[in-house]
Amino acid sequence: MLSFFEDIGKDARKHAATALAAAFAFVMALSWNDAIQGIVQKIVEYLGLVGEKYIIQLAAAIIATIICLIGIIAASRIVGKQKR
Repeated sequence: MLSFFEDIGKDARKHAATALAAAFAFVMALSWNDAIQGIVQKIVEYLGLVGEKYIIQLAAAIIATIICLIGIIAASRIVGKQKR
């Protein structure tokens, strides 16, 4: 019976650590938000995208998605190389 409660305690600590890591990742993502928005805004200005606000927002969202995908792919490759 004691082993059961020890297992619950271990699982609780694991879940708490995962939640804490996710919280830190969320804070990290928020800190990148302004930087990425600034870069995207400069790209939109450089491309001369003017017009309706929703078109500019759509273009900015597409550019931000591309930038983030490149970052995710790069991070995945780095982690993949470290696991080998």
